[in-house]
Amino acid sequence: MLSLLPFTRFLPANYNKFVKMDVAIKAAWSQVENQLQRRYDLIPNLVETVKGFAKQEKSVFVEVTNARAKVGGAGNIPDKIAANINYPAL
Repeated sequence: MLSLLPFTRFLPANYNKFVKMDVAIKAAWSQVENQLQRRYDLIPNLVETVKGFAKQEKSVFVEVTNARAKVGGAGNIPDKIAANINYPAL
């Protein structure tokens, strides 16, 4: 019986602290969940942006490759100069 006496005094004295801590923890987790939801909602926008950049990069890569092939295939200096004039602007 004496062993329960400290516990019976501890619990009522600290109950409000436990409730405050529980509310603070739930509020912090709700902020984390809000941030995660915001990031999740932005993923489709990011995917579309990356697709646009990939399309543009592909076209630039193809143009650069074609220009290098023209320069490499040119036999003399005037042909190489002509191929360099048409080199794509990055």
